[in-house]
Amino acid sequence: MISHLCSCCEGILTGSQILGEERPHHSLALDLIRAAEDGCYICAIIVRSDAWRSLDPSIGFKPTWYLASMSGRQAGWFKLTIDAAPSEEELYTQRSDDRDNEGGEPQATEDEQDEFELAVPMWGFYLQPIADVEERIAKSEPPSGLHSPEILELVRTWLSGCSKNHPSCRTSRPDFRPTRLIEIVSQDQARVVITQEEDGAISSYASLSHCWGKSKRLKLETSNIDELRTNISIGELPATYREAIAVCIGLGLRHIWIDSLCIIQDSREDWRREALTMKDVYQNSALNIAAAASAESSESSFSSRDTRTIRPLQTVTRWNDQESRKYFLANADMYGDEVERAPLCQRAWVVQEIWLARRNLFLTKNQLWWECCELEACEAYPRGIPEAWLSADWLESVQTKSSTKSRETRWGKLSFVYNRWDALVETYTSCKLTFPSDRMIAFAGILQHFQDVIPGDACLAGHWRSKLPQSLVWTSRRGRWSFRSAAYRAPSWSWASIEGPVTFGYTPELAEDGVAETVCKLMDVRIVSETPTGEGDLKGGWLKLSGHLTRVGCINGQLTVEKDDGSLGFIEGSTDNFAVVETQRVFQRMGSFYLTGHVTAAKIMESPRQEVLII
Repeated sequence: MISHLCSCCEGILTGSQILGEERPHHSLALDLIRAAEDGCYICAIIVRSDAWRSLDPSIGFKPTWYLASMSGRQAGWFKLTIDAAPSEEELYTQRSDDRDNEGGEPQATEDEQDEFELAVPMWGFYLQPIADVEERIAKSEPPSGLHSPEILELVRTWLSGCSKNHPSCRTSRPDFRPTRLIEIVSQDQARVVITQEEDGAISSYASLSHCWGKSKRLKLETSNIDELRTNISIGELPATYREAIAVCIGLGLRHIWIDSLCIIQDSREDWRREALTMKDVYQNSALNIAAAASAESSESSFSSRDTRTIRPLQTVTRWNDQESRKYFLANADMYGDEVERAPLCQRAWVVQEIWLARRNLFLTKNQLWWECCELEACEAYPRGIPEAWLSADWLESVQTKSSTKSRETRWGKLSFVYNRWDALVETYTSCKLTFPSDRMIAFAGILQHFQDVIPGDACLAGHWRSKLPQSLVWTSRRGRWSFRSAAYRAPSWSWASIEGPVTFGYTPELAEDGVAETVCKLMDVRIVSETPTGEGDLKGGWLKLSGHLTRVGCINGQLTVEKDDGSLGFIEGSTDNFAVVETQRVFQRMGSFYLTGHVTAAKIMESPRQEVLII
């Protein structure tokens, strides 16, 4: 069935054109679902999204749309929102995901619960002038399956073009080979090989990023090493593995690295050793295949692919007092919906895998995405997505990945490097770790990369020495669970000491603009790590600061600072969730001060005045 627009969505592109004016969409959820089933491009994108599946339309349903931006013949876009409540199942799932992994369950404040529960889902759609993007858009409808010749030919085109024309994407160590690889012997058979025993016969290899999930799968263990070195039946492998191997066969790659089959899973020694080689494994693979849509290794990619919503829809606007114009209509959140919020990209280990790889092929729920240091493309835009869609974050990531030798030229100001580190930490801490004890080692590959780029600096418990004490200004992210593990992870001043997403509050630009001033000095710092360069588990650490002490108090929920003349000054933006060091709980931000600990509203009522000293 060819995509079109239902009469309700046609109304968005006709009539009066008033920016920001909210107008009704389908009044019933059933009508929207039927329109999607009948092939409406906009309604189908909404119904297939994760945001839609998180709603319970029976608990309020009020969809509205408004034109957000439009300028003559230039690109414009509109937003559609649905005011409805999350389903009970969705609330339970999200809350359980954020619980204390060691059994505790922190309680949110009312403000945090409101922020968590009352988010209204929003969908954005771009209107792109035909002439601006016509050459980038796929000429024909995409095939339905991953194994089609057209799909593999597209990937071959991307890989060949990158290998020949992108200097930034070439591996830093072309002679590197992981300790073990899977050799694809035939369509049906594979085996584990020890690369040092292959006498240089391995020219290149692919790698796989995937979600393990809870389903049982074949693993390399001390008891079956000899067996797997002889034969692995590809047909008995999980769907994610089989599809990755099929891609390799289609591209002519004879070897692939898969963690569960290339690391001895019941050997702590082998696991620790191999975990510290992830930088080289992923940075030097010819292609990293990212099974983005699969939450379990047993799940297949493209299991419910709807080819009608992949390519942008050609449409016509018929607004009053304007001539009719042709545009391509496209899902503005295509990358976020298919890649950024995919199950795979919620895994903390995968952050470094995807970031370190020079070339990523994402197998998403709806299409293939290609990402390398010089091109981001997908089946909808095989020649590259429009520049306007490229986020600043992606561009910075590309610059960081493509510069590995020095802090000069492309890197520009050194502050860019440290800002990129902070951004990666924020992304990493917002993802999930099955084992909280992996907090540092799952980020070790990125740390090693930055150490190569800035060899004159040292990373101490996740903080660069040259950026102390400024980088101590971090906080847990509002509206998300955070807690400090009972087991030691890192010094309390390090972001690695808590489980949960963090945000950095200081950037060099603040100092340059005169907004922030450093009022203390780092005297000394020591870290005890299981590795000399600090990538492994941390065993202890401390730092010594020098500065003037200021008394800070919380009186009935109002944060105050004692001035030099003895008077009290109130800090703007203070809240009643004042943090007290002794409790060692959730970390909250108060104006420009960042303190550890957590006191509930009930605690404040019992003891309305609390005081600490800060530098």
